[in-house]
Amino acid sequence: MSAMSVLFGSDIMSEDYTPDAFGGFFPQSDEHAAAKFALNELAMDDRIDDLVELLTEGDPVGALGGEPCWELERRDDGNTAIGYADWPRGAKYRAWVDPDAYDLAYPVRFYGKAEFHQLVRAILDAYLARNPHRADQVAKVAVLL
Repeated sequence: MSAMSVLFGSDIMSEDYTPDAFGGFFPQSDEHAAAKFALNELAMDDRIDDLVELLTEGDPVGALGGEPCWELERRDDGNTAIGYADWPRGAKYRAWVDPDAYDLAYPVRFYGKAEFHQLVRAILDAYLARNPHRADQVAKVAVLL
């Protein structure tokens, strides 16, 4: 039984992309668990195309979120808004999963562009392998990486 099925219930296991994309989901040891959780949710909900907005510098949609309680956020270059004051220098993306809803060892993680894009590529590859009929949708995201 995968860790995602423990979090969501065994009926979700067949939709879980984490084994193919990331070699599994390890919520108590993986510092990337929040991002993997959120990216897997996008894939399971067939929302891969939403990543176009997140990955596009200057797009008015600077964050994606969903139930259960997760968020992926982009910081545009040069944005010094007060909300970004606590972001580490060079951070372009933030992944967050509500620690009151899920027990992840690392419920928040900041990323530089290249590191986050690597995780996105992994979920795109897993998504495309199961959904070859969505190749155009995946291509629109992949061109931004």
